[in-house]
Amino acid sequence: MTVDDLTYLQPSDLPATITRHIHPKYLDRVLKGYFRFGTTGSYRAKEESVRGRFSDLSEGRVRQTFQTATGKVEDIQLGKAHFQNVLFDPGMNAIVREYVINDYCSCSTIGDFDVERAKLIRSKDNFELAAFVSYDLKRLLDALETVIRAREDIAQFVFLGRRIEYGHKDERFTVPERFVLEENTSEITRWLSASFIKPRDFVHESELRILLLDPAKPGGLADTTTPLELLDALIASAIVDHGQF
Repeated sequence: MTVDDLTYLQPSDLPATITRHIHPKYLDRVLKGYFRFGTTGSYRAKEESVRGRFSDLSEGRVRQTFQTATGKVEDIQLGKAHFQNVLFDPGMNAIVREYVINDYCSCSTIGDFDVERAKLIRSKDNFELAAFVSYDLKRLLDALETVIRAREDIAQFVFLGRRIEYGHKDERFTVPERFVLEENTSEITRWLSASFIKPRDFVHESELRILLLDPAKPGGLADTTTPLELLDALIASAIVDHGQF
């Protein structure tokens, strides 16, 4: 992927402001210019019991499930994967192919602070959230750009900000016992789905997501990558509102 590709993917209708809901103990530091990027992979819940704010079981991945009506596979080829003479229980997922990505990721809520929305987000197993910081988005992105360019290790990284879409991204197919998959989905489309589509359960978050990624390998951060923490007064200058609720 090139920088031009990413420019094309950047929508022109980004919101004027975004709001981050945080633990009150971080507020003072955030007001001094602290900004944290987690990773897409770290937001993926490992099991149903730990689903919470901006975290779900399908985060950063797209899954395709292939079944036959009989449960029998004579000869199925999915890209480089080849399955022959296999018998599955028809009620089970026969073959599952997963596309997993990992990028630096910052999740915020679109618009100015709204106390009712904030309380709703907190009520969804996010009881530690009791403070907020709102940013002028353009000024924030300009500040982050300046800070990133001064870092030799990530100076080549670029930003992509998009609204999260809420709906289904996984696909399920019933196929013949002999089947060859013809790929009709581009790598960029899969990557966008993995990055910017979440289940409808999370629609109350009204999320704006900012990815920081290497255009040479989008989605290619190592699984062991730790969060990126930035601290600069220039970032603080983009704050337009803050407080507790």
